[in-house]
Amino acid sequence: MQNSNIKVIAVFIILLCQLKSFGGSLDIGKIGFGARAIALGRSQVAAQDISSIYMCPANAAQISNVELVSMYSKFTEEVIYNYLGLGIPMLEGKLGGIGVAYLSTGVTSINNTALDNSGHPYVVSSFDQSNKMLILSAGGKINSFFSSGVSIKFFTKSFEGINRGSANGFDADLGFIFNPNERGFIGLSAQNILPIDFGSLAWGSGATEDTPASLRIGGKFGLKENLALLFDLDSEGVHSGVEWHPTKPLAIRGGFERMSDINSFSIGAGLELMGVSFDYAYSISSSFYEASTHYFSLGLKAPYRNFEVRPIAPAQEKEPQFSLIDAGFEN
Repeated sequence: MQNSNIKVIAVFIILLCQLKSFGGSLDIGKIGFGARAIALGRSQVAAQDISSIYMCPANAAQISNVELVSMYSKFTEEVIYNYLGLGIPMLEGKLGGIGVAYLSTGVTSINNTALDNSGHPYVVSSFDQSNKMLILSAGGKINSFFSSGVSIKFFTKSFEGINRGSANGFDADLGFIFNPNERGFIGLSAQNILPIDFGSLAWGSGATEDTPASLRIGGKFGLKENLALLFDLDSEGVHSGVEWHPTKPLAIRGGFERMSDINSFSIGAGLELMGVSFDYAYSISSSFYEASTHYFSLGLKAPYRNFEVRPIAPAQEKEPQFSLIDAGFEN
């Protein structure tokens, strides 16, 4: 590793610590980007797929095809979670890539209740609650070993039916990826790094809500050509996963998370054929069984084409045809 690269990362971490302290975040992106990541215990910093861009934007440097991925899930039969991501290579991936993602969660018909004179509850009003986030990411290679990237995130929170019950804000993420070889990747992601004066949510009531910064490090290590281990570490806990390909199109996955005193286990599988991928994950919480959830992802990948311009061969003149009739030898 070159000394200049080490200095860049060291200065990067020091500046982040001066901006604001690291801590937990209320980002809805913490739920996870895609069923593959959730099946791997949400170990996504160095997962090397389109959805990992939004956990660590340096992964955008690895985009080589136009890709589209979506995910749908429903929590405890009430909360709906949707995710849609798009990755586009720049100059066939020579300049890295860009990504756009949209996430939303929502709960409808939440009752606001009160007690009548007899002590019985009754519904005073109802409202809907939603969280939305738009992410714009870009990443490129610094050299053959290092990649970097940046994401700008726009947040919206709202309580429909409540006066001045909406908020808007934005923040930014930075990320680095170090890949010493084809099977090893180590990533560093700093999320919500803008100072409080810039990176916060402003409510219609005039109140502001901070989006605490967090630092996350992760890795991916290929033990064999068809077997890889992944891990992430952050202030909230440990995320780990294993991915095995019994055949090239099929992937079997398992993951484990420990966040505070809560353990979560996940399993899943993926299948990719002719540029179309389907991923499934099931996450189980040891402390809150009702939070166990199914996740479904569908992805599309455009085939890579190397367009080659070939010169057009000059037209060849046809040789004149000679026959006995033309020469006057007809009987």
